[in-house]
Amino acid sequence: DSRTFEEDPRFGLLVLSQIGSRALSPGVNDPGTAIDVLSAAVRVLARWREAVREKDVKVKCTKLHVAELDVDEVVGDAFKWLSRDGAGMLEVSMRIQRSLATLIAVDADAFGAAVRKMSEEAIERCEQAMSCRRDLEMITDLRIKLELA
Repeated sequence: DSRTFEEDPRFGLLVLSQIGSRALSPGVNDPGTAIDVLSAAVRVLARWREAVREKDVKVKCTKLHVAELDVDEVVGDAFKWLSRDGAGMLEVSMRIQRSLATLIAVDADAFGAAVRKMSEEAIERCEQAMSCRRDLEMITDLRIKLELA
C-alpha cells in the first residue's frame, strides 16, 4: 500500500533526487541543496555496493525470490532528474560528473557502464542548456577523466 525506504531503496533515491530537483526550481534556486543531495546519493550507492561485496548471503526463505536492483535504474533514479534540472548550472553539473567518477572509484565493475551512460546523458543536457562554451568545456573535461578511470 505504501513504499518505505527500508523496503524499497529505489524509493529513497527517488525522494532524494526529488528534493534536489525541487531545490533547483526557479522559485527556490538552491544549488547547494542539490549538491548535498548528490553527495548523499553517492554515499548511499557506495554503502550499497560495500554491503553487497561484504555480505555472506544465507538463504532462510527458499521460496521467496527478490529481484536484484538494476544498477542502470538505480543510477538513473539518483542522477537523471538532477542532471536535467541542473544542466544549465556549472556547479551542479560539475558535481554530477565528480559524483559519477566517485562511483566508478568505489566499484568500477558494478557502476562503470551505468555511470558512463549517465555521464553522457548529463553532458547532452548541458550542451543544450549551457550558453558559455568554457563552462561546457569544464564539464567535458570532467567526463574525459571519468572515461579514463
